[in-house]
Amino acid sequence: MRAKTAAETALVQAQAELQLAYGKSQRRASFAEQMVAIVSHDLKNPLTAIKMASEMLARKGQDSKQTLMLSHITRSADRAQRMIADLLDLALARVGRGIAISPTEVDLHKVVTRSTEELRVAFPEAKLHTQFIGSGIANLDGDRVQQIIGNLVANSVAYGDLSMPITITSSLKDDVAMVSVHNHGPAIPESFRSVLFEPMTRGKDGDSDVRSVGLGLFIVREIAKAHGGDVVVSSNEEAGTIFSVHFPRSASQP
Repeated sequence: MRAKTAAETALVQAQAELQLAYGKSQRRASFAEQMVAIVSHDLKNPLTAIKMASEMLARKGQDSKQTLMLSHITRSADRAQRMIADLLDLALARVGRGIAISPTEVDLHKVVTRSTEELRVAFPEAKLHTQFIGSGIANLDGDRVQQIIGNLVANSVAYGDLSMPITITSSLKDDVAMVSVHNHGPAIPESFRSVLFEPMTRGKDGDSDVRSVGLGLFIVREIAKAHGGDVVVSSNEEAGTIFSVHFPRSASQP
């Protein structure tokens, strides 16, 4: 009986110690996520100032070398802003608040057109094509849809074959709205697909100057889920890689 009582006491003590350690780790993780959110938020203003200053200088007609340098500054600031936006969204998702959306009635094809025009400036080395299927209005967060397209195109630029076009398709059929991005290049290994949409996950190859912190596809999935939709991927050597994001046309935040 004494041995049994001692064992039970030791078990209770071990459980209490584990619970205490778990509580500490949770508080540390929460603190780290809060710090990421605070720092990321505070970096937005100086980066915006840097980008605006470089764009103003570029409009004043510099020589070719200065123009090239200003272009590098602008592109680096754009990349940093994308990373900060992804980190903020990750912090929100981790603390259980999820990614916020503000759905309104939008013309999905116009959203894709506007996004593609901006991305042609951000990725001049890429051949971006668009195609539109169907017509009508969808109840979506247009800014978040542009974020999806930007993340998927950045992924295509980093890992796809830039000698071939990247095709952005928007489709409206019945009660479903869809955006897809297709690129040619190496297929995504089957073993990698199970973790493809996890945060901090990146492929081994690709342009490190384009890649972010490995949050792009995670953010894409979170935005899709916030709309009540989802994202799927198909990839093989012959057809290339297609990421397709499906939304109900009348999206509502869960």
